[in-house]
Amino acid sequence: MKTVTFHSFKGGTGKTSLSVNFAWYLAIKGYNTCLIDFDLRAPSLHAYFPTSDSNRIAYFTDFLLDYCRLEEIFYPIVVKAPNDSNFWISYTSFEFIKQESEQRRKLSQKDTPVLPKLFQILKYLENNGFDYLIIDNMPGVSYRAIDALIAASHIVCVTRPSTSDVVGLEQLATNIYSRLSEDARIGLIINQKEERTENVRHDLMKTRDLEEDLHLQEKIYSQLHEVIMRINSMFEFQVIATIPRIPFLVERIYVPEKIDQALNDVRIKPFMEALEKLKQWSEEG
Repeated sequence: MKTVTFHSFKGGTGKTSLSVNFAWYLAIKGYNTCLIDFDLRAPSLHAYFPTSDSNRIAYFTDFLLDYCRLEEIFYPIVVKAPNDSNFWISYTSFEFIKQESEQRRKLSQKDTPVLPKLFQILKYLENNGFDYLIIDNMPGVSYRAIDALIAASHIVCVTRPSTSDVVGLEQLATNIYSRLSEDARIGLIINQKEERTENVRHDLMKTRDLEEDLHLQEKIYSQLHEVIMRINSMFEFQVIATIPRIPFLVERIYVPEKIDQALNDVRIKPFMEALEKLKQWSEEG
């Protein structure tokens, strides 16, 4: 079973959108897939896959704190695919995000045994015939974020072409990813890249402010390339896909069930192609 953890230096990179859509894409393709909301700072899977008030849910965080049994934390989502694959979700309780909550205090402690719980989940899913576990990790560096990285067979860092993201990417790679590279494949997705056609470049150059903005963007892309080269001198770090900026509402939708039709939708075709590249990359190791 593949365990793919999505991570980023900070929020707002599109990490959750990619993890949700990738999990859904895999399920539609026929893979038994489980998606866990490990973003304990800002859980959001309820927004993508709302549940009925009548459905009592045991949360992923409940299991971490020994409030429930492992088999109680999975919520099945119906996938209308030719092979009827299994698609399970494990939600995080919103109680955890309260600054003074007991859950937050317990799970933030260094010695809380979260990593063994994650390996229990991996074993349980593998015994139930699952092909993939997708973990939407919290951004940045914390004890819990590192737990989710250690448990992964594949780590996908999602970044945007901005100065702070580029600096953060190098820090993550140098201080965290380099220590995990022997146990996991690690790759990069560059999200929301600005596409500049020759006509757009010509129009931008007519305005001084926009000209300076264009030069700044090109400088950032150059810095990003240099950072990737330095990371590759430490360990194999593949750029899996580069996704151009697409409409926000389109980015947040689930992958349509008719994959072939979605690939022909020019609005989201680059996004769909990135999901396929991600699938191929995850199958290689």
